[in-house]
Amino acid sequence: MTSCKPMQPFLLAAILIVGIALPAHADNDLSYNYLELRSTTRSLGTIFDFSTDQLSATLDTDDETGFGIAGSVALGSNFYLTGEYLQDLDVGLTGRVSGGGESATASGTMETRYARLALGARIPLNDNADLITELGAEGAAYLIPGTVSATLPSGVTVSVSEEGVDEIDLDAKVGLRYLAAGRWELGGHLRYSQLILDEISPNSGDIELTDGLLYGVSVMVYLGRGLGIGATYETGDNDRLDIQLRWRF
Repeated sequence: MTSCKPMQPFLLAAILIVGIALPAHADNDLSYNYLELRSTTRSLGTIFDFSTDQLSATLDTDDETGFGIAGSVALGSNFYLTGEYLQDLDVGLTGRVSGGGESATASGTMETRYARLALGARIPLNDNADLITELGAEGAAYLIPGTVSATLPSGVTVSVSEEGVDEIDLDAKVGLRYLAAGRWELGGHLRYSQLILDEISPNSGDIELTDGLLYGVSVMVYLGRGLGIGATYETGDNDRLDIQLRWRF
């Protein structure tokens, strides 16, 4: 597991300060009609790790922040359609090779894209809380457009060249939305994904994806006039933090 950039806790603290400092304002419903702008930080960790008695090699990713858009549209009183798109991100790559008392490093980039579309159902628990379930399709692409190569002084070279994967698969999500004091929306969710970045296989050299559970928590403070600012943190094999500006309509 990896962690998102250290600056992000300061953004979360700012959201809490804004919510506490503003005068009271009530939006007494959990709206399923909204648009969001997002600043997203993803942490993908080490994607290549190979070692023998004579040689070891790793390829690590840097945390990168990009921007995306998301939204939701109510379909009657108990169903909704939700989606998101995260623009291309150039994730920094750092390769390290060592063996025989020698070492070398290399750098490169990996391009990523992500999109999701899901049909959701809400089950009201009381006036301020909904249980939500979603079944959707998500698409993820990871591409190393060039070559990341490290050569030891002895001439031994380890390289990853023009690898990529672009897949679409089903995902499922269950969660809880709770509105406190007409201003604070708190949430948590559990999501099953089949497109989690795993590793570059030492045997085939292919970028491999895996399935698993991702856990998320969220907070949103509404500022009035349909506007809200918040954050969602999702963790598992990959970590993700979204800073969200929401407009409810």
